[in-house]
Amino acid sequence: MRTRNIILVITLVAASLICNKSYAQDYKNSMGVNVGITYWGLTYKHILQDESAFGGALLLKSRSTTVMAFRSFHVPLRWDKNFKWFLHYGYGAHIRRFTKYEKPFSNDKPIYGKYTGAGMDGIIGIEYRMLKHPFTIGATFNPNFEFGGPKFFNIYPNMLSIDIAVTF
Repeated sequence: MRTRNIILVITLVAASLICNKSYAQDYKNSMGVNVGITYWGLTYKHILQDESAFGGALLLKSRSTTVMAFRSFHVPLRWDKNFKWFLHYGYGAHIRRFTKYEKPFSNDKPIYGKYTGAGMDGIIGIEYRMLKHPFTIGATFNPNFEFGGPKFFNIYPNMLSIDIAVTF
């Protein structure tokens, strides 16, 4: 857990030094850290004019690495101009590399070995945008499924994370 905190601080400091212009609420890009129940990761998101976004993520778990690309949409929870809470939802695809296979919802013993699987993701979450500072904080639920590996079809419904991002 201590390593996660160090990586979080280093990432936020590096991202704020790289940024030459901060947009606060009307940001165009964000780079952040996700700390989840079973994983942690780094994300990048590019916001378009209509509050939709394209992005990517690198998610690390104890025995797997996931690379994900996604499309998301942001909607203010209230139609106030200065309201800071946004709902974001979307979809994505991922490729995951395992060094040990574990099947959720099963009492079977883990199957050892390396394999690669590809799958689809759903994204829904809430985001708080700070008006005077170039940061966002939020929570994201990312259920997903994938094809590949010893059992061919796997479902991962427990992908919940807290997100902190620097906007620029």
